Amino acid sequence: MDANIESPLAALAGALKSSDTVRNTRRLKEAAFDDPTNAALLSEYQKMQSMFQRNLATGSAPPDEDVKRFQQIASLLMVNPDAQSYMLSQMKLQQMIGEIFQTIANAAELQLPDLGGAS
Repeated sequence: MDANIESPLAALAGALKSSDTVRNTRRLKEAAFDDPTNAALLSEYQKMQSMFQRNLATGSAPPDEDVKRFQQIASLLMVNPDAQSYMLSQMKLQQMIGEIFQTIANAAELQLPDLGGAS
């Protein structure tokens, strides 16, 4: 890695770890995963979410039954306050990471594909 990047990268990692967003997400995750049913549903949700992201990256569509199952799991999780709070916090964290990645890509003059579907 470029020596000019190592120190700022370490500082960014430290800032992320101590940010309110990361700390809040960590706290909410502990509460959500404390319940075994939530933990199982959240694990399956995250597994399927990763699969869908891989599908998006390769341009393939997931099977309809997987989409339906994912939606059912999401609906169940949104009924539980702990799971819902964690999922919303996780989305906020992912948005923050996306903004950081976009800023880094812009600084490197890297053209990123539009994964949001907008043109």
